[in-house]
Amino acid sequence: MNLNGKIILVTGGASFIGSHLTDALVNKGAKVRVVDNLSSGRLANIQSHIESGKVDFVEADLTEPGVAQKVVDGTQIVFHLAADHGGRGYVDLHQAACTTNLALDGMLFRACHELGVEKVVYASSGCVYPNHLQTDPGEILYLQEDMVGPPFDADNMYGWAKLMGEMTLQSFHQDWGL
Repeated sequence: MNLNGKIILVTGGASFIGSHLTDALVNKGAKVRVVDNLSSGRLANIQSHIESGKVDFVEADLTEPGVAQKVVDGTQIVFHLAADHGGRGYVDLHQAACTTNLALDGMLFRACHELGVEKVVYASSGCVYPNHLQTDPGEILYLQEDMVGPPFDADNMYGWAKLMGEMTLQSFHQDWGL
């Protein structure tokens, strides 16, 4: 895919993975906007791109009203990496905090649909993988999206929120072509 000149939003773009994605997109000639609340990301990860004018940075919380609409407006492609997380210990010990991902994903996907985004790429998690398939190495591996189906058995609330994000985006695609 030719990304030269494409206007791309990276949510969570100051994070470790997000900043490396931002590097790659800038190197491919994309015009990149990053939104991050800096709860786990670091501005230093993308500072050189901001200073060079290759990245437009917005420090904001995507769960706040109107933020998703503002940052999505004018973009063609969205890479959605933003999430309430913090590693295995965090997602195991802060179940309720991880439920904010349900609202975050829903508001972002709706903004993408309403503003005519061409493509959304969603970063999910291994926590969506069914627990009963993780215990036996002989079990079938789900390597294709269409292999996923009931019974769902995500690992912790973070996993359930990510699984709901996948299913929400699939619904937006089926209903509205997002």
